[in-house]
Amino acid sequence: MFKFLGKMIKWAIITIVVIVVGMLVWAVTDPEGSGWNESSLNADIKICIADHGEPNCDAEGNTTAEYKVKQEEKMAAYEKAKKAQEVYDAKQKAEASRIDDKLTAGRLMCKNSVRKLAKYPTKVDYEGWTEGNIVENFTKDSQHPDRFWINFEGEWMNGFGNMVPFTAHCKLDMNSTTGKIIDIWIR
Repeated sequence: MFKFLGKMIKWAIITIVVIVVGMLVWAVTDPEGSGWNESSLNADIKICIADHGEPNCDAEGNTTAEYKVKQEEKMAAYEKAKKAQEVYDAKQKAEASRIDDKLTAGRLMCKNSVRKLAKYPTKVDYEGWTEGNIVENFTKDSQHPDRFWINFEGEWMNGFGNMVPFTAHCKLDMNSTTGKIIDIWIR
């Protein structure tokens, strides 16, 4: 038992000596110099001048208070502009979603109206009716924001049983909650 205790004490002393010697060697050979000395101060000043410019550095190699205030103001302005852009993007996304919802409802109204006008409603095929020409407000200077016209093409069966092409042109007024077709032409 005493033999084991003796070995433990011996290894504890050896460990402490190794740690102390390692710390002394590290302190002597540290190239940066962990303490304050003239060469590390000059290096700090050079780094500060390289990063921030000479007028923004003090004698100890730190940035000046005025420079820090300017940087904080720049960051605040950047954050404000970023937040404003996020708000703008959210509004644009909401507006695009609103228009898409109205267009989807308008396309369905046109599709159903064309089916009603066909001689054989079950024999109407649309070729890209969701990709037709879409113009908002009929004209660019219109005062009605939710009016659209849509062109789309397809095929339907005529009285002889032949599938013939058609082009439909719908004018929609989606200002009300239900929306309505103002005009529809089929050629």
